Amino acid sequence: FFFAFLSKCEMLNSGIRSPGLILCDPQWPCGLGCTVHKFLICLYIATQVHKPMMLCQPTYPLVGGWEKWFQMPRCRWPYGLNAQDNNPALCLSRTRGCVDETDKMESYRLTVHEKLPTPEDVTENPQETSWFTNWSQESIMISWARNWRAQRAWLRHVGVNLTSASNLVPSLMSPTAYLTRSLTALKQRLHFVHPIVAIHVRRGDAKLETVYHPLEKYFEQAQRFFLSTLCSKDCNGRRRVFLMSDSRSIFEEASRKYVSEYEILSVDEGRAMRSWHVPEDNALAISDVMLASQADYFIGTATSQLSRLVVELLCSRRPEHCFERVHFVDGHQWSLL
Repeated sequence: FFFAFLSKCEMLNSGIRSPGLILCDPQWPCGLGCTVHKFLICLYIATQVHKPMMLCQPTYPLVGGWEKWFQMPRCRWPYGLNAQDNNPALCLSRTRGCVDETDKMESYRLTVHEKLPTPEDVTENPQETSWFTNWSQESIMISWARNWRAQRAWLRHVGVNLTSASNLVPSLMSPTAYLTRSLTALKQRLHFVHPIVAIHVRRGDAKLETVYHPLEKYFEQAQRFFLSTLCSKDCNGRRRVFLMSDSRSIFEEASRKYVSEYEILSVDEGRAMRSWHVPEDNALAISDVMLASQADYFIGTATSQLSRLVVELLCSRRPEHCFERVHFVDGHQWSLL
């Protein structure tokens, strides 16, 4: 799939030994965009050192677990058995976190390091870091707080861009049959038809990183799209906007100011807070992101990881003219962080 690791599958299936893994632990709760980008950074590192990756179930209450929403096989032990699931390079832990109590005897077979070598470590000390860069049975636990500086060093070294992120994010967020059915029913209920513009207005903790941008700024850009050649003759009918936000006041303001010009769609009109401490809110956030990524044009803020995730998914679905279909009102360029 991603790595030359596939050639090792026959040896691993014998069950004699398990390979060294990248164990990716997201640790503390954060939103969907933040969590996926934690996993994505681990996956970038895994591709660089040609090791398979175990994605550790988030510890916050994601209803039904990651695999209810996104296709990813559960890890099997010995690890070589994952080859039977056609993706030995990526699998999901059975329980929350990276430690599976039911598989202690198997997990003890892994020699796990907790310090992530940086690219400089690999260059300057190739023998000491050969366990990390070469085929071996030694694994590493990448935890967000413990390895943050080293992860940033790897991102600078790799030079991650939107194209490479869009190529990998479907591996983490390929929808299950359940999610596909749910989205199809939701699109029918909302009358989510093309052409449509998706808008994400971040409030909540946004002031910690940026200033609030007025709603007018988003809708002015939506109007430019509907008048542009990108929209072409298909935009002669009623203009549709799919609106997502963590603030109900945004939906109330949009209804007051723009309902005469636009058909404004939303999953729940901002009634839920999209808190990752509330299991029911997780489904709403997932629906928001997946629907927004299917729009013809997206308007958001580059300082929002949720907005950037929408862009990555949108570009994975429609790589042609991708940058022409995205506008960040804060003017910042895309970044994985």
